[in-house]
Amino acid sequence: MIIAFMGMDGTGKTTICKTLERMLKKMGYVTAYREEFNYFLLEYFLKAVRKILGEEKTSTMKADFLKGRRPSWHKFWVYAVWLDLLIEYISIRLFKKSVVTIMDRYAYDFLIGWEHVEYDDKFIQVMYSRFPKPDFIFTLDIRAEVALERKKLTHHQDLNYYKEFRKMYMKVARDLKIDVINTEEPIESTINRIFQKLNPIT
Repeated sequence: MIIAFMGMDGTGKTTICKTLERMLKKMGYVTAYREEFNYFLLEYFLKAVRKILGEEKTSTMKADFLKGRRPSWHKFWVYAVWLDLLIEYISIRLFKKSVVTIMDRYAYDFLIGWEHVEYDDKFIQVMYSRFPKPDFIFTLDIRAEVALERKKLTHHQDLNYYKEFRKMYMKVARDLKIDVINTEEPIESTINRIFQKLNPIT
């Protein structure tokens, strides 16, 4: 079983994922937590690249990519990430049927990221938006002002950045009919709301 959480920075995805995992373990479930941006097979490729090019060069390439500077290989990476996500999804379905896998971010988060840096096109939008759905998926949401406040010590984006991302996440949630959970309330209340949605397994 796959339970996935998506949402912009500051919505509490990691905290909620780890809290949910602890609670499910106490209930007797075998669980696995998939950390955000922890690639399945591509991680080995990235390690090889870092070894060949060095950490400094690799970090510069990553920064340029994320700033939308369109390196010649940008489309290759977009397709490679999609394939990596699909292989991971199939692997979980085949070999972890009895495990509750909790995913911090999902394929749809990447779709929003590619749109933000303008690496998407119609084909890529279709690929990512039609990615197989998990058993349960939630979009975590907060006001942009709250996200900015939560991330002010670790992130350097302005309010417009968070407003833009919130708008994109809400659009994807509407288009794909994904439940939206507001995380401005205490985490106990948020977890209770999630458990209500997970009622078939709990």
